[in-house]
Amino acid sequence: MAVSTEHEQLLELFRDRKTLLGELLTPLGVELGDGEPEEASGDVTQPKPIVRAADLVLLHRRGGELALVTAVEVQLERDPDKPFRWPLYAATLWDRHRARRWPSSW
Repeated sequence: MAVSTEHEQLLELFRDRKTLLGELLTPLGVELGDGEPEEASGDVTQPKPIVRAADLVLLHRRGGELALVTAVEVQLERDPDKPFRWPLYAATLWDRHRARRWPSSW
């Protein structure tokens, strides 16, 4: 998809005023850092292939439609890196399987 002028203008609002996101989120109770944030690369491509695989992935259907994707990870010992990997698992599985709903209990 081509990047539009509108897209670039909106992006420039945040790039030119890096505190804007905090100003918008603070009234919602979201606290960001103190001071002006620094810009970093948005490239999320891995520099080299890294294998990340959940132990088991289950697809849950309701009425024939995919309702939820779950990942099972068996942990026999504490892994301090696991909290940083779970969001990657969740985002990748969400994108791959295109589950349309969150569980109603969330």
